[in-house]
Amino acid sequence: MLRFKHKKKFSFIFLQSIFIICIHFTFLFAIDKASSEKNFLSDTPNLTPNNDDSIYSTLPRQITIYNWQDSAWINSARWIFVYDSLGRNTEKLYQKWNWEQWINSMRWYYKFNAYGLVYEEISERWDKDNWVFSDRITYYYYDNKKLKKKLNRTWVDNEWKYHSMDTFLLNNLEQTSDWISKIWNNGKWENYFKIEYIYTKSGLEDENIYFKWNLNSWEQFRKVKNFYQNFNIKDSSLTLSFIDSSWKNYSLDKYSYDYLNRLFEWTFQIWNKERWENIWKQIYKYNLNSTVDEIFLNVWKNDEWTEYSKRVFEYSRSLTTIEKESVTKSIFHVPMIVTTGDETTLQIESKVTDTGFYEVIDLSGNIVLKIPLDLNDGINLIPISTINLPSGFYLINIQTKYNNSLIKFNIIK
Repeated sequence: MLRFKHKKKFSFIFLQSIFIICIHFTFLFAIDKASSEKNFLSDTPNLTPNNDDSIYSTLPRQITIYNWQDSAWINSARWIFVYDSLGRNTEKLYQKWNWEQWINSMRWYYKFNAYGLVYEEISERWDKDNWVFSDRITYYYYDNKKLKKKLNRTWVDNEWKYHSMDTFLLNNLEQTSDWISKIWNNGKWENYFKIEYIYTKSGLEDENIYFKWNLNSWEQFRKVKNFYQNFNIKDSSLTLSFIDSSWKNYSLDKYSYDYLNRLFEWTFQIWNKERWENIWKQIYKYNLNSTVDEIFLNVWKNDEWTEYSKRVFEYSRSLTTIEKESVTKSIFHVPMIVTTGDETTLQIESKVTDTGFYEVIDLSGNIVLKIPLDLNDGINLIPISTINLPSGFYLINIQTKYNNSLIKFNIIK
């Protein structure tokens, strides 16, 4: 994990292909050795749109963070989410537990364009019992709806002033090839950092190379190499530092999965004295809807794993245990993808009428298509328009009252 700080209030946390729990926002779980004694929930809003694990969420209403102290789980912080009728996250509130009560800390508002993409994000901080402006981010997109630019402004002296600007370039396959970040300093934009993305033949992120701006030129200083197992599931990410004109081991992220290919454990290690040293690991637990129930964070201390923090998820559309078992056993069958020639059809068999939506997600975590669903009792055939989608692997995330499913399919043109 890389952490950059600017002399004012500019703080980034880069997570190498982090598995995250929501489509429209990023949760920063990772901590490094120096910060392991702090709360592992960052106060900062999302930075990175690439969220491979976002497909596992429905609509979390609240996420509560607990710290393990004196053999008990103690309140630490919580996120509260508000959605519109289309399931889009329109508001987000972050509170801290202090003096036996929840205290406001930050909140965010999101506005969407006609394509359902966030075009503006405004954050406010709690100061002297009042909400005051903090940051404002404006999002710009390419015609293919992929992120093109993020313009960040900060509220200073009762006006919005430039703070930073992130530009995302695409290659000829319409994949993000470069992320270039600049900061506003003395009335002009100055280069700050850059990330170059290299992909495998199947469209997966192979390497990410990090550069910093130094002496009027880009200087490489870090590289992340990703490794995959069957079904294009990420097995590990190796981070290297550029030292003395060569790449040296820096950190290692290792992932393991359950029998449903859901992320089960994520371990972070640091290279120290010619060996890998454990720092922390996260353990994921799921409910019957295959959405994340709890995430436990353990730290390596005295040669053993010690409980540190956990997150507990509460969902907007929660079902009782009896309802979940009924859903699992009798209401719906596993959806299927049927391909005939150039036509792709989603087949959903249901024993009740049902409503919700489905979304098509590329392997970078971007939602490329989101369509409402009205299901009838019986077999439902839903055509999926793939004419504007490039070749590659995609995921279909189905979210209805009774059906929370994930399907993987491949487009070959």
